[in-house]
This record gives sequence, structure tokens and C-alpha cells, in this order.
Amino acid sequence: HTEEVRAPDVLAAFLMQFYSDKEVPGNLLVNVLPRSPASLAEALGSEAGHRVMIDQPQRGPRKRWMALALTNAMGALRQRAQTASAGRRRMLLLRELLELPETPQRVECFDISHTRGEVAVASCVVFGEDGALKNEYRRFNIRDIRGGDDYAAMEQAVHRRYARLQKEGLALPEIVFIDGGAGQVARAQAALDALEIDCIQLCGVAKGTTRRPGLEMLHIPGWAVPRQLDDDDPALLVIQEIRDEAHRFAITGHRARRGKARQESDLDGISGIGPKRRVALLRAFGGLRGIRDAGMEDLQRVEGIHLELAQRIYDFFHVGRA
Repeated sequence: HTEEVRAPDVLAAFLMQFYSDKEVPGNLLVNVLPRSPASLAEALGSEAGHRVMIDQPQRGPRKRWMALALTNAMGALRQRAQTASAGRRRMLLLRELLELPETPQRVECFDISHTRGEVAVASCVVFGEDGALKNEYRRFNIRDIRGGDDYAAMEQAVHRRYARLQKEGLALPEIVFIDGGAGQVARAQAALDALEIDCIQLCGVAKGTTRRPGLEMLHIPGWAVPRQLDDDDPALLVIQEIRDEAHRFAITGHRARRGKARQESDLDGISGIGPKRRVALLRAFGGLRGIRDAGMEDLQRVEGIHLELAQRIYDFFHVGRA
């Protein structure tokens, strides 16, 4: 939108916007003088409460600084262009594989992580042309489902994710990868059907019998049979990257939740420790290990922990179950 606008006008608009919520330095060095530099400096100085000078350096160290800044800026711009180009290629590969009418702009992937059914966590990672959109990642603590039921967990996660996006009027992805086979894909499709969403292409990514990378089977609604790509197929490499990121994000969330659950369950075994005192102890000592290493005096410093209860906590970890 700046193709027909001169550089001094662009820079003047940029400086006012950039420093609208940032501290303004006393000296601004620019490679192009903005439109009406004196008036602009006065306006910035008035907002900042001190004098502001705008200067286009012509010689000496400041000119060298400017040259270095321009070199760094051009390098960053080239890197961004290369990243965007790679992102567009990833999306084109997925479009060709799944035979979509248009190039997707947004891809999401779900994975479920648990330990023998304990504290299941679902992850949802998001990719666009610029790669992973980590600020849009989401985790879901799976509720009210029998431990180890990955099919029901996947249906719940998919339903909660897209019910929320529908409610908030946010963009839906064109492709959703599911870590799993036909069963998980069927339950994810059931969740989409319940929400009356028919614009998402599902694709299950099932690990082979040996669970080695390169042997994944792709399960797509409408395909007569699952499909296995060559282990060096560029599209498979893209899918593996997205699936592995979902797996990593699910595992870290599950481990954190499992650790917290085990801490809380251990403390629940001590008579007199309710939710408030449990939270106070964990905050005071940073976790179960800190509580275990605490002495009697340290324990009594925590709000709500009197001498008798401190002794009970200490005995629980050092003598036996209180």
C-alpha cells in the first residue's frame, strides 16, 4: 500500500506510529529525512517531555552506524522473504497431496498425550505460510473420559477447539492433521459434523507398525484405502514436521499436568491439608521437593501452617505416613 507514496512520507507516518507507545530517545538517526522533520521532532518531543532531534548522518561514526543498520535490515528482509517462500512451498505441497481447490493458508494438528490414561492432554498446533504460529497453539485438559480412550479424547479436543473458533468468529483451518488412524479421524469427523463444519479437510497420520519415521500411513475421508508416501517425499516431510511439533507440545503439557497432579495427590494424603494450604505450600517452596526439604521452622512460616500441622507434614516425608 506504499508503492505510490514517497519515502519521507512513509517514514514520518512510521515514526509517529512506532513511538506512540514507546519511550522516545533524544536523538533519532534516519537514512531518509521524514516529511517536515522539525515539526515531527517537536510533536515527538512534546509527547516525550524532552527535546527530540531527527538527523540524517552524513559523516563519521553515526554514518557508519546507519550503514550497519541498513545492512542488518536488508539481511532481515531477505531472511523473511526466504521464510515466506518456504512457507508457501509447504502449503502448495499439501494442496497437491490433498487435491484441494485452493492453497491453504492455515493448517492445524492435534495429538493426545497421557501415561496409561493418566491426566490426558490434547495439543493443537497451528502453521501458516510463515511457519509455526506459536502464539496460537492451544492445549486441552481432557475431562470426563475413561482413561486411555484416545478416540473420545480426540473428539472432545476437536469439538472444543472449533466450537470456540466458531463462537469467536475466528478463521478455521483448511487442513487438520490428526495424530492417529481411521478411528481417531472418524471421531474428529464426528466432532466437525456436530458443529456443521464442512470446510475442513481431515488427514490422519498413523505411525507404522515399527513406529519409524517414513512409514506413516495417511488416512483421509473419501480415500478408498490409506496411503503411504515415499520416505523422502517432500509432502511427507512437511507432515512429519507438523505432527512432531504437535507431539512435542502435547508431551510437555502432559508432563507438567502430571507432575502437578502427583504433587497435589501426595499432599492430599496429609490430614489438615486442604486446597488453600496445598497451594500456599507449593507457592512457598516451589514444588514438592522444596516442601520435602523444608525444616519445621520453614514450614511454620507458611500462612495457615501451625506447629502441629508442620510436624505432621515433616513426619509425612521423613518418618512415614501421618
